[in-house]
Amino acid sequence: MDFLSELFRDISVTSTLFGRFHAGGPGAVRYPAGKLAGFHVVQSGECWLHTNDFPTVQLRAGDFVVLPRGSSRTLTDSCARAAFPAPIVSDILRDAIASPASTAGHCAASRRHDESMPVANAAQIGGDGPVMKYLCGAFTFAGDGARPLLAALPEVIHVWGEKGRSMHMLRDASLSISQVADRVGYASAAAFTAAFKRETGAAPGAWRREAATAA
Repeated sequence: MDFLSELFRDISVTSTLFGRFHAGGPGAVRYPAGKLAGFHVVQSGECWLHTNDFPTVQLRAGDFVVLPRGSSRTLTDSCARAAFPAPIVSDILRDAIASPASTAGHCAASRRHDESMPVANAAQIGGDGPVMKYLCGAFTFAGDGARPLLAALPEVIHVWGEKGRSMHMLRDASLSISQVADRVGYASAAAFTAAFKRETGAAPGAWRREAATAA
């Protein structure tokens, strides 16, 4: 048995889903450092993840991000850090449960159950700008191999969803539209083009040219 197999054999992983957020711009949520490996899943829209020691990460619909060592971070609606003190996630969720219609500072929390995933804690935050929806939760690692594994992992692990993977590949000029379509799982370039345009408002070729110009 190799080292990795031995390591993972001694580790158990459990997950907890803390809540669902509907965040309108301008808005931000602060997550203090903790012992759990926090994660976020973006359901729609986009946001930015800010940490102290890792470059800012842009997250789009379908993206999944994990912070194995429970680093402190702030999720915002823009690439700039929040100009106001961001509320702490535990306070937002506590208000959402205790007072469904409460509003405090930059947060308006409400208890809602209209999404397909039954998450008990849901909150609306921020202003009247573009809305992003995301889930927050954490993984717990237990066992003799947990500590060396977490120490070896990077501070932030970002797994792109379909939209993010598509955009990343389109920035590679060596890949044709057909190759990008195939790699993200579409049967044809036409099907990929239709889906990409529906999501972004631009055809892949036009988006690629604009991204190259902006760079």
